[in-house]
Amino acid sequence: MTSTATLDAASGDSSGGSSADRTPADSRWARFRVWLNRWWRAIDPAQALAVLRIALGAYSAGFALVRLPYHLDLARLEERRFEPVGVWAWLDQPLPVWVTLVLGLVAAVSGIAFTLGWRYQVTAPVFAAAMLGYLTYGHAWGQILHTEHLLILHLGVLALAPAADRWSLDRRWGSARSRDTRGFDRHRWAIWLMAAVTAGTYFVAGWAKVRNGGVEWITGDVLRSQIAHDNLRKELLGDISSPFAATLLPHAWLFPPMAAFTLVAELGAPLALVWRRVNQAWTAAALGFHWGILALMAVLFPYQLAVLAFLPNLMLMTIQRGHPSNLMSHQTKHSVSTE
Repeated sequence: MTSTATLDAASGDSSGGSSADRTPADSRWARFRVWLNRWWRAIDPAQALAVLRIALGAYSAGFALVRLPYHLDLARLEERRFEPVGVWAWLDQPLPVWVTLVLGLVAAVSGIAFTLGWRYQVTAPVFAAAMLGYLTYGHAWGQILHTEHLLILHLGVLALAPAADRWSLDRRWGSARSRDTRGFDRHRWAIWLMAAVTAGTYFVAGWAKVRNGGVEWITGDVLRSQIAHDNLRKELLGDISSPFAATLLPHAWLFPPMAAFTLVAELGAPLALVWRRVNQAWTAAALGFHWGILALMAVLFPYQLAVLAFLPNLMLMTIQRGHPSNLMSHQTKHSVSTE
């Protein structure tokens, strides 16, 4: 009875029902919540960095494979469509189609090794470079997808970080560094930098709105006109448009608050790096911002809506929770208990 009451309290159950009223599924869900809460509170910077490696690596490797047919179709387009950008800006003509195939396969295979943490010091830079070349070459054939830039920047930071020190094949086979009290500084900088990169992309987007539209971006019809133009263009071209835009666009008063929310979320992004509560609020606001874009413009940001773009912020919360000395003390105790 005591253990059941404890479990109910820990899982935040306020239904007032007796344990006899619970189903096995309820009990399993409560235990899972308790386990997740304990894991979240106990995770150290090295483990948080490993979570980022596994999650972003798996997503990116899968993304490279899924998008390979699309990139091959792009590589077969007429030469006049080719406008090289970024790392391919030096090209004066398209590369053979087989180069795209090789880039995609190298990105996928090295991404699997990256995710597993196998020979990480070699496979991580190869993966980041392959993804950069692979996605940038796709941009040379048409629309530049800014949604992919943040992913590449995150992979770049992970490629330079000791992200295979935990939960990796390198660790299992003894080629990763052993746990020690230097772990906090050794791993924390990468998590913070990834969160800073995320904040920077949103701040730049907000600043561009202020620079180009000024106060009118909030008080005027800039946002409303942009949503109307985007949906009208899609309908004329037979593309998927928002099912909600036509209903909301006649109500002009709705859009200044939306514009203000957008600017606050984007320009306030750097504050999430300083305070944990602000980080929590900003992460929720940014995720809501992307759901709003999907609802009103039918524009999908897969990396953001999968919450992976904000995973560095979530991991940063585990570091912001306490003072570094507390985290290092936890690491030391855990090291003693596992040796």
